[in-house]
Amino acid sequence: AVVSTQSTGELRKLAVKLMSIGYSLVHTKDYTDIFIDLDEMILRPWASAGLPFSLLELGLSKLLGCYVNAATNTGLYSTISTFERYLRPISSCLLVLSNS
Repeated sequence: AVVSTQSTGELRKLAVKLMSIGYSLVHTKDYTDIFIDLDEMILRPWASAGLPFSLLELGLSKLLGCYVNAATNTGLYSTISTFERYLRPISSCLLVLSNS
């Protein structure tokens, strides 16, 4: 599938926001606002940009691979399993929320 420049920019923003959410989950263990954060930081801006949620699914599927590559290139191997542990359920939640 061809991804436009606008979509690429939105996918980058998504990645940064997900990294922020994942980082705070890893370091604060505060789960109370996770669904509010996902909605406010990811879903609403995505919808406001007029992008289809099918691209969100594509972006989420690519994000883990990008993170693994970045962590490997910077020597942060120990963060990969933690990021995977959070990204998989967060991705599932986003996809369920985007379809509701």
